[in-house]
Amino acid sequence: MTMDAARSLAVQLVLSPVHQLGERCGFRIFPGSASRCFKMMMLLVHPDKRTDPRAGEAFGEMQSIKSLVVVSDPDATRQRPMTELEGLLHRALRKIRDPVETAAEVIAFCDGLLRRRKRLEISALARLQWLNLDDAKSEEAESARELQRIFERRLSKAVAEAQEQTEEPAEVRRGAG
Repeated sequence: MTMDAARSLAVQLVLSPVHQLGERCGFRIFPGSASRCFKMMMLLVHPDKRTDPRAGEAFGEMQSIKSLVVVSDPDATRQRPMTELEGLLHRALRKIRDPVETAAEVIAFCDGLLRRRKRLEISALARLQWLNLDDAKSEEAESARELQRIFERRLSKAVAEAQEQTEEPAEVRRGAG
C-alpha cells in the first residue's frame, strides 16, 4: 500500500459514524500520547496532502473534536480490539513505516561506519606521520652508524698499516741478520 491509500483509509476512519472518538483519533494505530495520535491523524487527513474532497470534511471533523482529545483516555481505547478499518489503516501505515525505518537504520549504520572509517584514517595518518618521524630519526641514526663504521674501518686500516710498518723493520732485521 502507498501513503495515498493510507490517507484514504484515515479519511474513512475519521468520517465513519460508527467509530468512537478514540478510534477516530487513531489511539490504537499510533503509539504515544493522545495529542501525538491526534496530530498524526491530522497529518493524514490534511486537505493539502489529499485531493479528495472528503479530506477537507475529515480535517474539519478532527478540528471539531480537538478539545475532546485532551480529556479522552487513549489507554482505555487501546485495550479494546481494533475495528476492521483501524486494522487496515494500521497495516497500511506499517507497510510504509517498516521500509522507512529499515532505511533509516541502514543509513545510521552506514554513517557509523563512515565515522569509524574516518577515525581509523585519522589514526592511520597520525601513525604514518609518527613512523615517518621515526624513519627520519632512524635514517639519522643509520647515517651516524655508517659514519662510525667508516671511521672504525679507517682506524683499523690505519692501525693495521701502522702495525705492518712496525713489523717490517723487524722482518728486515731478521732477514738481514
